Amino acid sequence: MRRSFAEASTRPGGDNITRGELDLLFRKMGFPLKKHQLTALMRDFDSDGSGDIDFEEFCVMMLRLKGGRRLRKISPATHFCEDLWKNENFTVKELQKSGFGLTHFKQVGIPVGQIIQDIPVTALEMRRSEYTASELRRGGMGAAELRSCGFSLAELRVAGFSDSVLRQTNGTLRKCLGSGDLSVLPQQKPVLVPGIGTKSSAIQWLASPAKWTSVPRPVTPRIREHTDWRPLLSKPSRPQTAAETSMAVDLGDCEPRPATAGNIFKPNL
Repeated sequence: MRRSFAEASTRPGGDNITRGELDLLFRKMGFPLKKHQLTALMRDFDSDGSGDIDFEEFCVMMLRLKGGRRLRKISPATHFCEDLWKNENFTVKELQKSGFGLTHFKQVGIPVGQIIQDIPVTALEMRRSEYTASELRRGGMGAAELRSCGFSLAELRVAGFSDSVLRQTNGTLRKCLGSGDLSVLPQQKPVLVPGIGTKSSAIQWLASPAKWTSVPRPVTPRIREHTDWRPLLSKPSRPQTAAETSMAVDLGDCEPRPATAGNIFKPNL
């Protein structure tokens, strides 16, 4: 199927085939389709509505037309990413749809440039998957993108960026953070607003963060305060029963009574 798909695609890369290319492919196979038949195929198998047919959609189409069933289920639990990439010529997009992620791609050694070309991915996601600044720079990412996702100046120097580029990049970020403009960061940490709503609604996203009022801190910790933030996943507390509520005693307003020999121990007489 892959060979037929590659021969049908006339555009560079060969990731998709158009309606016209699909029509020509069926004609070469000896199955000329009428206009309404081709329209029905595009409607039924162009699952993402792109107007083209990618390789996965093409495989599903051919199996359905042949009356075949899926022979195997591909996932990280059943297959090795390295085998699929090196031996079966899976693309990065196909690997991702099969459940593999950036950590698998790094272990296999898939070039960063190929990953960026095939799937939408951010520098922050790749940094969290332990890609280095050097690897991301070789893949085509710039200093501003890498700095804003949390890489330090030292890491960017090791990656090969010049001091002049880093001064300009760091100066721009420092100015934005100093004025409270967090839009330059790929992720913003939610800010706790005291006195607003209940506990569940106390965390609000601030559209216009306040300016920094404390002593200026280094840029890297201020960036990572946001980019390294992860939401805490905690189990909801069990609601109190009526009996527990009635037995609850609020000691906050009780004045402490000094301990005496009499109230420390009173024997039962």
